[in-house]
Amino acid sequence: MSSTQPKPLANQQIFKEGYLDELLKKIDPNEKLDEHSEKFLNILGIDFVRLLLKDAGQFAKKRGAETVAPSDIYYVLETNFNMTLPGATGKNVYDTRPNKPTNDYLEKLSAVKSFLNKRNED
Repeated sequence: MSSTQPKPLANQQIFKEGYLDELLKKIDPNEKLDEHSEKFLNILGIDFVRLLLKDAGQFAKKRGAETVAPSDIYYVLETNFNMTLPGATGKNVYDTRPNKPTNDYLEKLSAVKSFLNKRNED
């Protein structure tokens, strides 16, 4: 999760050349993408992936990780884009770290328990 600037969009492609045409032919064999449409879809794909990774990186930082985990990507897809992936939903996707209480929480819990014990003794 480095903070380097992204490369300019010139000469970048997220899809192999001809992939979008192949995909479109599976949907409708009579259709073909023009050059501008293919370029637009590549730019759209690049922007989508950048935004997804940026948000997943921020989410990973919030949970204290140094790397982006698949659960970070799934979380961003579901919350920011309302997208779900088959087989990747459910509680197990987000269980990336054990539930370990913080010291502050344990101290507060101890104070509450001692207060309740003193109260019950009276």
